[in-house]
Amino acid sequence: MRSIRRFLRCVGFFLIGAMPAALAFELTPDPAPTSVEKRRSVDVNMGATPEAFVSLLWRQLTGQTLPPAAVAEHSAKLGTAQAPRRIDLALQLAQAADISPPWSYSDPWQQQIPLNAAAAKTVNRDVGAVFLFFFTSPGPPNGGPAWANNHSPGMFAASPWLAFDGQEPDNPHNGLYHPKNAGFWYREMQDAKAAGLSFLLPNVYGPDLDADTSKALLRALERLSQENGDDVIKLGLFDDTWTWGQPWFGPEWQTKPDCLDVERTARLLYESKWRKFFQLVPRKHWFLVQGRPMVYFYNANTLQNPNAFSPVLARMKALFAADFGVQPWVAVDSAFDNAAGIEKTADNRFQWYSSPQEKEFSRSQRGGITLAHAMVRWDSIARSHNRTERRATAHDVLVKGDAKLRHVLNSTRDADLLVIATWNDLGEGTGINRTYDYYDQGKWLRPDHFLQLIQRSQAGDTL
Repeated sequence: MRSIRRFLRCVGFFLIGAMPAALAFELTPDPAPTSVEKRRSVDVNMGATPEAFVSLLWRQLTGQTLPPAAVAEHSAKLGTAQAPRRIDLALQLAQAADISPPWSYSDPWQQQIPLNAAAAKTVNRDVGAVFLFFFTSPGPPNGGPAWANNHSPGMFAASPWLAFDGQEPDNPHNGLYHPKNAGFWYREMQDAKAAGLSFLLPNVYGPDLDADTSKALLRALERLSQENGDDVIKLGLFDDTWTWGQPWFGPEWQTKPDCLDVERTARLLYESKWRKFFQLVPRKHWFLVQGRPMVYFYNANTLQNPNAFSPVLARMKALFAADFGVQPWVAVDSAFDNAAGIEKTADNRFQWYSSPQEKEFSRSQRGGITLAHAMVRWDSIARSHNRTERRATAHDVLVKGDAKLRHVLNSTRDADLLVIATWNDLGEGTGINRTYDYYDQGKWLRPDHFLQLIQRSQAGDTL
């Protein structure tokens, strides 16, 4: 039955291919500048070319037409150090007009579309990415337009793209970029698989694994399995230790675990996340390394006496084996490198942040597995500025475009695993997932631009 279903699905995609509008990302035509009146809220995403962007922005700011010479002068700045992003130039023009408007970010594409299935993988490497799901759209922290420079459907209002096909009409989160919406999980996992990713690592803080979120994740996995059989993205665990010691999540999270208290800390860390996550996710959806479920353990400077972490990790792995009959494969943050014995207790290591401005990524080989880890983009300017738009300066870390991703994909073809940080941290600006307003080199990039690069690299292309 599954084979028949997959065949019919492929036939459907083939037949739809005769209708380009259904399978192609098409930009909405720009309005005539004279048709645009002065607006209170100014749309940063209006105008595909630099010249159209400047002309339409000025009309929105003032209701007036900017002279051609001024349009040419300002549009030449876009993509340079003077204005590397559209918002940088928008803020300059608003200052010239002596206006401080609220900004909005419309979707310039006529529609969001399903992605074609990934080509056959011809390299040994499995690619995965860290997957965020703390989102609370359309409310804070990620509901306001300024929190991120790139925006996904469903961040500001319910999107038909993220609606769970009418199956959740009473769910207030249906259609939103929100973890309690099964459509959020379904579409992101669908896109990741289409990009050629083998796995995602959900970023688990702990309190976020509530009943509604867990239900939404399971509904998405169930539907993907019904449609694709076993050909569904696999999941590992990204243990984000940031929550420990924070005051917002209840008394059980307010104490920072002490690695000197091995048994207590091991049980606390294991039971709060590892056991809950792997009990939730069906085994058929686990991503396995050498037959063992994958765990990424991140350092957020919240564990006390981290140099004593190695015995804690060994005990956590033993607790896991007692419950599930298999030890997890655990890669740990390089911040734990000074923990005595960690090179034997941890199965591999990663360096979370290697400067995205340089052609750097971490690479580690242990136990016959080569693990590469890379952060390929960065733009946290608004997030770090109290979710308010601010012009980029020479002192900001800002990495746009696809050069870093291309370099990493070309340079890690011999690795067993490549983890990209991240799939969708939109506020930090490290995401590569579907967003509708990637702008680079004077044009809109397709919403799946970065995903296409991964797909091509996994198929054997040199980028």
